[in-house]
This record gives sequence, structure tokens and C-alpha cells, in this order.
Amino acid sequence: MSSVKVSALSAKTSPSGSEELLINDGGTSKKITIANLTKGHDLPTVPSGITTDTNKEYNLKLTDVSGTETLTWIEETDTDTTYSTATTTTEGLVKIEDDTAQTIAANTVTATASRTYGVQLNSSDQAVVNVPWTDTDTGITDVVDDTTPQLGGNLDFQTHKATSFTSTGIDDNATGTKLTISDTTITGVGAFTSTSIDATKLSGDLPAIDGASLTGFTDAQMPAGSVVQVVSSTNTTHYSTTSSSVQQGPQTGTLTLKNTSNKVLVTVTFIVRMTKTGGGAQGGRYAIYRGSIASGTKLTAGSEPQHYFNDPGTESYILTTLTYYDTPGANTTYSLGYYKHPAGTTAEIHGGFFTTHFTMQEVSV
Repeated sequence: MSSVKVSALSAKTSPSGSEELLINDGGTSKKITIANLTKGHDLPTVPSGITTDTNKEYNLKLTDVSGTETLTWIEETDTDTTYSTATTTTEGLVKIEDDTAQTIAANTVTATASRTYGVQLNSSDQAVVNVPWTDTDTGITDVVDDTTPQLGGNLDFQTHKATSFTSTGIDDNATGTKLTISDTTITGVGAFTSTSIDATKLSGDLPAIDGASLTGFTDAQMPAGSVVQVVSSTNTTHYSTTSSSVQQGPQTGTLTLKNTSNKVLVTVTFIVRMTKTGGGAQGGRYAIYRGSIASGTKLTAGSEPQHYFNDPGTESYILTTLTYYDTPGANTTYSLGYYKHPAGTTAEIHGGFFTTHFTMQEVSV
């Protein structure tokens, strides 16, 4: 009789129950069919849902009643209902902070340094994470003025770009210069600098500005016809002459021009007194001079203003005003010159009755 290993035998996957098995019965070899082997110990019906219920545990229980053995399924019940809160050393339970379902997918796990933070419990035993966030962004670069504004690029001002923003200015990508803004000045190239505003780039009404705030606004920048400064000078001296030559009358102090190209509107108001004796006539002539009478320039064109009366009276008083629009070209003084008419006796500037008053208005050109 040939011998065959059990491992070399063919497997029977679907026994009918009539197949025979070899058993050892108290040292005696016997045979038994599969049907007789499981008889009296048939497995009970599998509980409904046992193949899908992963949260329950079932055990087989063998009972013997009067020699009749029965197998039954017993569902194990966990009666341990005591749970503790998780600590740094003990596993346990925690609460979540919010019951709202998060619809945003989690980021991919990384191993980036200085980005890992531990979980803590707040006073309600909710799991929380505190992230010590710090803003390290020191500027904006490259923001494009398209339909999808974005951070991280050049800030495009139509045809020019500001390549960087810093604490001291905005860098113009086109010219390489900066619009520098500090506590006291704005400097740069374009419509608005520390010294000028390009009027062609302004529209609408300008706001009212207190004159005291217009620091750095030079007289040379005043529009033509503007009064830059007004200076007055007074004199109460009485002047009198019997000479037919021009005499020195009241003289102002030096007028310091804001711009030597500007003009000066000179006005002098005074009282004239003229006298005569015998059959003569009352007469006096008066003129404005730039500088002194001796070394200055007479500003009257042609014959200077004069008063002349041929009447029976012996004296006359006249309130007189002379005006001249001068172009001095440098700092200067102004004088009032006077002398008598050849037919008169005296010509006077009467400071006792009226204060001689000069007004000098510097006008921009």
C-alpha cells in the first residue's frame, strides 16, 4: 500500500455530510461521518447584523440540560461607563469647541520647522490650539490694477509701477526715483513735489488754506499783480523853503524787496502850504524821488506835479496825494522833493497840521 502525505491530498470545499473522518476513541481508531460529528451541536442561527455590526462582541455559550447540550450566541455588554478627562500623562476624553461641520479639507501634513503647536484644554475641557502669530510683512509689492487685484507684485499706476513701499517712500519703477514722505516734507518727481504743484494735473476746487500754513511758499511764486508786501512810513516834520531849487523833504526807510524784479506802487499823502507877498502868486512844486533828492532819481515824467494860484489871497492849504508805479530793481528808499514856484514866496510840507504818510506796495510781476 502506497503512502500519501495529507498535504498532498485534494481539498473538498463543499462536504455533503456523508464524508468520513478518522477519529481516536479511547485508543481505538474509528470512523465518523461529518454529519454525525456535528449532530447535537449544530451552531445556532447567526444573529441579524453580526456581519456588519462592528460595535458589538458575540460569544458562543454551551449549556447542558438533562444531558441535552445547546449552543447559543451571547452578546457581550460593556458595563464600564466611567471615563476620565485626558491629561498630559493619561489618555481620556475631550470636548470639541464647535459642533459645526467643517467643509474645508485639511492641509497636507508637513514637517516644516516652527509650525507645530500642542493641543490644550480650556476651562470647559474643549481641545484648543493657540498659535503665536506675528505679522512680519514689511511692505506690499506688485499689486496689479487688473480685474483680479492681487498682493505680491508691483503696484501698477496705469503706465508706471511702484516697485516697493517703505517707511521713507514709494519707488517709481519707471524712473527709479522715489516719492519720499516724511513728517515735514514730500519730495519726488511728478505732479506733487515739495516745491511745486503741476496745475495741469489738478481739477476741482482747492480747499481753503490758512496763510500761516503756507510755509515754504516763496514770493517769486506769487501770480503777477499780487501784493507781496505793504510797508508804510510816516513823518511829522514841517518843511519850508523859499528856494526855486528842489529841496529834500520827508524820506522813508529802506524798502527791502522780496523779489528785485517786482514793482512798487508808491503813494504819499501830505498837506501843502503856499504863500505869497505883494503882487506875486501862490505856487509850489512837489515830486516823488527814488532815493534822496541829492543822489536819487525823480520819478515824475515831464514837469512834476505842482500847485499854482494867482488870486488875492496870501496863503493856501491843500491836501495832496502823489502816486507812482516804480520798478526799482533793488532795495530803495523814497523821498518827497519840493520847491516854490518862481512867482510865489514859500512852499511848505506842513507836518504840524497833517502827518506825511508814505505807502509802498510791492507788486509781483
